[in-house]
Amino acid sequence: MASILQLAIPSATGLGVLLMGTLYPVMLGLGISRGSAAAVIASSLAVSFTPTGVDAIRASEALGMDLMSYVSHYQAPTSVATMVVIGIMHVIWQTQVDKKHPEQFEQASIEQTQKEEVLAPSYYVILPLLPIIMAVVFSKLVISTINMDVTTIVFVSMFVAMLCECITKRSLKTVFDGFNVFSKGMGSAFSSVVVLLVAAGVFAYGIQVTGAITNLIMMAKSVGLPSVAMTFVFAVVTLMAAVIMGSGNAPFLAFVELIPTIASSMGANAAAMLMPMQQASAIGRAMSPVSAVVIASATGAKLSPFEVAKRTSVPVLVGFVFHFVIVYAFYS
Repeated sequence: MASILQLAIPSATGLGVLLMGTLYPVMLGLGISRGSAAAVIASSLAVSFTPTGVDAIRASEALGMDLMSYVSHYQAPTSVATMVVIGIMHVIWQTQVDKKHPEQFEQASIEQTQKEEVLAPSYYVILPLLPIIMAVVFSKLVISTINMDVTTIVFVSMFVAMLCECITKRSLKTVFDGFNVFSKGMGSAFSSVVVLLVAAGVFAYGIQVTGAITNLIMMAKSVGLPSVAMTFVFAVVTLMAAVIMGSGNAPFLAFVELIPTIASSMGANAAAMLMPMQQASAIGRAMSPVSAVVIASATGAKLSPFEVAKRTSVPVLVGFVFHFVIVYAFYS
């Protein structure tokens, strides 16, 4: 569900923040641990197949191909298959990690659950999903004439929730007490997340200006490997750069223009060389402790970004290998 929502919200951070406020509480209520829920949300865009993403747009331009043709015939089939594999690996890996961290399960008392069931009308079930519904409806998928960003969607949804609460409780004091909790939660999350994001941005910029990524690329080109091995080396370099920088686009965009030329000189399929690198960039972001989406998910779950990155690393790495294999099996 989280991966499919990228068709409406192509931003990994925006989607992660939205899901932490909507699906995350639902997942905890279903008995999923905080770490498992945060890991699934942090890796929601580990597999990219949205035509609105800048990586897909730049890849199609570099290949001289129509955007929708590139996404539908090349990117989407392999990405959807990889998404299923990563989902299955999440079930296996999170189960193993949960055994070592039983403290990450929410222990709600029976009295508290019964109290909430009595106080909350049945139609309240739609309120946590309202931001997701609005994100899909007011997008290019349904109503393209109205464009609403995540911030606007959250505040509109909050207003609707306050209106429902006012009708149910018939007390403005109760409604504004609830809004006060909402505001304090936003302020607390904002203060911690922004500091971490600024630090991560400074670190990523420092890596770029030192020329470390460029040197890795030039080293890979100078080895003279066959096209399959060269593609794997480029994909690994892209993956490492994404983990270090915490960005899902910068490593891929750094040398997307070079790949068609390299593929032509080697007699290889340029699309088959580009796709593993494009996915490696998104996968690296999902397992980077300095990426915005991992930081946001970890902060919401009250965990360290390194704990969330540990939980996402195994599923997305298996997805990386699987994606590379099927790309070269069907497109080389």
